[in-house]
Amino acid sequence: MRLLKWFFSVRQRHRGGIRRYEKGGAGVRIFTLILLFVFAGGTLALEWWGFSLAEKSFLVSLLVIILLSIPFLWATVEFGGVYAVTAMRMFVWGVADRAARRAEQRDVQYVQYEGQIYPVQGAQPPAGQAPKTHRALDMVVFLLCLAVAVGILIAYIVVAVGSIA
Repeated sequence: MRLLKWFFSVRQRHRGGIRRYEKGGAGVRIFTLILLFVFAGGTLALEWWGFSLAEKSFLVSLLVIILLSIPFLWATVEFGGVYAVTAMRMFVWGVADRAARRAEQRDVQYVQYEGQIYPVQGAQPPAGQAPKTHRALDMVVFLLCLAVAVGILIAYIVVAVGSIA
């Protein structure tokens, strides 16, 4: 039963990867993009290979396309969609956090006195308290994941039509 729940639940399958993305830095985001492009390339390569096998054996070609190429296509679209949503969510959180910090800095200022930080009107906020966000990289990940998730479907159809014709 747990296997079926895992199989039919996107949240269950990608929970660990999404957590790593949310807590990770720029390296995790770049690795996500690299993995996405590897999946997309593998999907198209499997499809092309499957159609090229049709010259020798139609049954083997059909099995490769059904058992390998289409599941890779599904996994690539799902991976791109999940990380596009995750990247957009992280981008929005980063923008909202930045706006909240700026509003807080305008309303309350801080001063350090005997090792303690106290809110005082007119003083500068302490440096280094804001967490690092990757808003620009999150937007790039969102755009590329969305483009690959949609584009791989179009490319898959183009390769299939080109191979058949």
